[in-house]
Amino acid sequence: RQVHSIESDIYSKNEAAQSLAFSMIATIVPDVLVNALSGMIIDIATTNKHSTAIRKKAIMCFARIVKKYPAKFDPKKYVSAVSEMFEPKHMSLSFQSAAASLLLTLMNQTNPEIFKEVQPKIARALHKLTISKDCSMDYLYYTTPNPWLQMKLYKILQIWSPPEETGVLSLI
Repeated sequence: RQVHSIESDIYSKNEAAQSLAFSMIATIVPDVLVNALSGMIIDIATTNKHSTAIRKKAIMCFARIVKKYPAKFDPKKYVSAVSEMFEPKHMSLSFQSAAASLLLTLMNQTNPEIFKEVQPKIARALHKLTISKDCSMDYLYYTTPNPWLQMKLYKILQIWSPPEETGVLSLI
């Protein structure tokens, strides 16, 4: 009964109900809901079927689930989906922040080198923030563009060996 209720909230057309459902799952992370709904959460997080705001909530929920139940998920399955999250079409800084949190979580569960294809995208996103200062006023902290996202991106880059591509190196 509880699972059905949460599932109907997730599939609701009401984004507030969807957000609350993801927040509840991410906060409590109950095993019964994870077993029943993780496929749905992953689908929403990794596909473009839903709004950016709902995807962001699903991504954060997925990251919390992976942290609590790492043995239930194979990070290798999500390489291309996570890589897609850093495409230019997803330039919402809050979305990228959620994606960076998920990437850090997945990298901590496995050999981070499997996510190496994301490195040029991370470098470009960081370059856009730090060098180009491409950031809306909503994300400026004094004069620093989104320092929270910058720190996540630096942590991600720190995990890998230096990039081999000169084009990527020039961005850092």
